Amino acid sequence: MEKIFRIEKKKNLIVTSDYIALSSNKFKDYTEMKKKSEMISQKKDFQIINKKDLYRIVFNEKGNTIKLNYASEAEVNDMIKLIPSDNSELKELADSIGSIFEMELKKKTENKAKYLTFNSIKILFVCLFSYLIVTASINMQHGTEYEFSGRRKGLSKLFMSFIDTIGPIGTSIICVLVIGYYSFKLIKRYKNPAIDFEFKKIIQKTT
Repeated sequence: MEKIFRIEKKKNLIVTSDYIALSSNKFKDYTEMKKKSEMISQKKDFQIINKKDLYRIVFNEKGNTIKLNYASEAEVNDMIKLIPSDNSELKELADSIGSIFEMELKKKTENKAKYLTFNSIKILFVCLFSYLIVTASINMQHGTEYEFSGRRKGLSKLFMSFIDTIGPIGTSIICVLVIGYYSFKLIKRYKNPAIDFEFKKIIQKTT
């Protein structure tokens, strides 16, 4: 597929028959990027992952990240994460690499217990944070003043001013809505788990 994929941190990516090329430079089209990636003088501007070195691609259909496992000059088991700027291109990019590099595709339902545990912990942190800001809102209603320091002093002061304005009830309502939203997403995903995709390099057996 002769297409330039946009990756986070303003990187461009192309998939050729022999390698994947990433670069922060701008190119007018696939042809120009491919041509420059093959020029020795331009090598410093590219990260190249050769077909022979890539052995695994993993992504979740409801995620936003593609993980590539490959052998680099530094490590035998190196890994890079690709986050497409347009999440709708996630599967397209992974499929492009997997098909062009002739890798074997395996699908399986994600581990529901692992997903439940990880996201339950996230909800617990949200609950804890909610408790802290509701408590702070109550304290400010009773005259408590908070001092702020650090680089984000202004942002912290603005946030505390906001929860002071809406009061404990308003703050509690917002917190309940946020917790409810994340809980709803967790239950929905648990009942309808996503699919994990894995492309693996085909090892030719010799007799």
